[in-house]
Amino acid sequence: MVSKRWKLSHLTAFSHAQEHLRVQTIHGAIVTIIGVCVALVLFISEVQQCMVVKRVQDMRVDTSRREELHVSFNVTFPALPCEALLMDAGDVSGKWQTESRMKVAKNGEVHKHSVDISGRWLRLAEYTAPSEGEWDNPFEMNEIGAALKRHEGCNIHGWLEVQRVAGNVHFAVRPEALFLSMNAEAIMQLHPDASKLNISHANPLEGVAQIDRTATGIDKYFVKVVPTDFYTLWGRKTHTYQYSVTEYYHQFRGGEEQPPAVYLLYDASPIMVDIREMRPGLLRLLVRVCAVVGGAFALTGLFDKMVHRAVVAVKRHAV
Repeated sequence: MVSKRWKLSHLTAFSHAQEHLRVQTIHGAIVTIIGVCVALVLFISEVQQCMVVKRVQDMRVDTSRREELHVSFNVTFPALPCEALLMDAGDVSGKWQTESRMKVAKNGEVHKHSVDISGRWLRLAEYTAPSEGEWDNPFEMNEIGAALKRHEGCNIHGWLEVQRVAGNVHFAVRPEALFLSMNAEAIMQLHPDASKLNISHANPLEGVAQIDRTATGIDKYFVKVVPTDFYTLWGRKTHTYQYSVTEYYHQFRGGEEQPPAVYLLYDASPIMVDIREMRPGLLRLLVRVCAVVGGAFALTGLFDKMVHRAVVAVKRHAV
């Protein structure tokens, strides 16, 4: 007996029939075209999913030692002149900042511009408020009275650094403006009415506006600040903040002595959020493409065999 020699071709998993044993049919061609179309659609779908960048969020305790928050603001009061507005900020630690103190300490900037009822600047030059202790000057009082009669508005914008504790940024009407808005009878009775001062405002927070209300009062925005680290697809890190807000409004009914105001009450969360951009890698794309394309052709081959056997059976039955 002649022993069979071992050949590498014995390991092949793909055996091929000779050409004269192969049968090419019309229904086989139709099934093949359908299989190629299905595989092509699945391939395009997988490539598109691989190109989509997803954002994954993780939460962790904030262990950083950042002691200050940078707060930017841009608020427009269309019915109150700059002469009648003041801004200050304070927190639970006892720190209190006024416009003049921010300028001296260089930890904030406040800019004021007169605007019309539509919010457009009336003058390019910004309004400069007098220093503390000068508001009892008769000339300054006359300026407030004249500004109230002109029915001007004010755009107040800038920035300040605050500590990472609970606090507030406060926009209020000067008591002098409340006094000058009174008529002679109210002055004689020493009974001011703050409800006559319109505290309508726009953009204390993005997309928020309280304009043309029938009454005035005190607006409070409770802001929860969440520190956030954002990582791009290429690993670049950006530190920023997210916030959620709840609004509260107390309407003046008439006869209130407290001037109307707008409060932004903030508090920093001890939980930090990491947002990362992620996209499937090339190896994952290759694995998924091989899976969907191979599966499509495997099912196509199975379907072709079923159709071929059915056709052969019909022909035999017809004969």
